[in-house]
Amino acid sequence: MASLHFDSGQNGYRVSFRVDQHKTSIWLGSITNSKAEIWHSQVEHLLECAKHGEAPAKGTTVWMRSLTDAEHRKLSNRKLVVARKAANTQRITLGDWFDTYIAERTDIKGSTKETYFKAKDCLVAFFGASKPIRDIRAEDAKR
Repeated sequence: MASLHFDSGQNGYRVSFRVDQHKTSIWLGSITNSKAEIWHSQVEHLLECAKHGEAPAKGTTVWMRSLTDAEHRKLSNRKLVVARKAANTQRITLGDWFDTYIAERTDIKGSTKETYFKAKDCLVAFFGASKPIRDIRAEDAKR
């Protein structure tokens, strides 16, 4: 079980929990209450998964993929998740990712490939081909 605390002295949130009978916590810093609640529920889910030897739910997996490397390290340093591989932490750009993805999709029809190229063109026009994938956030879609 995890608990969420607001530290008024440091003006930020902390999620506290036990791993292998040791107390530990993750400092979240000055984030919104709703984001702190999300962290809290995801950490609780990861603790339950570890306890029962189960894989995390899809929603948790998607959430973990959206984390920055520093945020993901907070989880892996406390043995809640496996550390990201070095290959995943490289700065893969939007343009390179699309090129690789489309080239690897040999199972799709030509019309689908055209749709993917159109999506690539729109995203590259908005973000730029050299934008690192890890720097693109859900909030960017609202702009």
